[in-house]
Amino acid sequence: MKIKIKTQSGYASTLENKIFRMANQNELQTWSVMKTSENEDVLVHSEQWRHEGLVKLASNGNEMSCHILCWQNHTKSCNDIIPYLTGRFTEILLKYFEDEIDSFEIID
Repeated sequence: MKIKIKTQSGYASTLENKIFRMANQNELQTWSVMKTSENEDVLVHSEQWRHEGLVKLASNGNEMSCHILCWQNHTKSCNDIIPYLTGRFTEILLKYFEDEIDSFEIID
């Protein structure tokens, strides 16, 4: 699943950096940054879900894509993990970044 976010021109990478910075500083409740085996930063949610799924961010111009994925060694069903993480990530977008987002859509 993917969340596609539209921002003002050229702002998507700034928003991506801000999300990671706030997660690193424990300013996003229950979210943190984790490194993948490829040394890439991803977002994980709470202790219960951190080893089940992740949110991978990518920005380009005025668009940021948030890919919600299961870890390769997840123990719960992806049908449970992905909708839960999508909802929780959407929640932080609306709570912390509403004024910085022009629109977003959830794509299956």
